[in-house]
Amino acid sequence: MMFSNKANTVDTTPAKSCSEVEINSKDLLGSNKRIKIRHEGQLYELRLTRLGKLILTK
Repeated sequence: MMFSNKANTVDTTPAKSCSEVEINSKDLLGSNKRIKIRHEGQLYELRLTRLGKLILTK
């Protein structure tokens, strides 16, 4: 699985010995304060607040 934005591409393929994938929020958001994520046909918004918190809304 690959995530791509204008700044970079992040390979999120898990290592064979790892059951979890860790993605740095800066790699996911890039220079954006909010991104849209489609999951099972639903659209979500991941937003970075002024205080540096992440909020995921439907």
